[in-house]
Amino acid sequence: MKDLHGRLELAEVAVSALQRGRGGGAAAGTTSSLGLPSGVKVDRPAPFTGKSLDSAAVENFVFAADLFFQLSGVASESAKAGMVLLWLREDAQVWWRSLSASHPMSTLTWSTLRGLLLA
Repeated sequence: MKDLHGRLELAEVAVSALQRGRGGGAAAGTTSSLGLPSGVKVDRPAPFTGKSLDSAAVENFVFAADLFFQLSGVASESAKAGMVLLWLREDAQVWWRSLSASHPMSTLTWSTLRGLLLA
């Protein structure tokens, strides 16, 4: 139940951040700064489990997240961080729970979270 409450809180923060920060310079009728047609759906990255200790797995996840944000037109750093936290599973979610007290959602940015993931 505690885990469900934590996931719900993360979801609420991500939705709130998305509502505040959607955008980022896309032309009218497009969803990204690259000019993708508005009907094109950009798939989100696969959830990251943290099972592999291989640094390439983390780097690939971060790269996929950055590409998703660019193509989707997500500009808000807090929205990006909230979305990535929702994509963490298993060991990666346990890792984040151990750090979350020292990195409150109210001030967390994708830049900070990205650095923590890649450290």
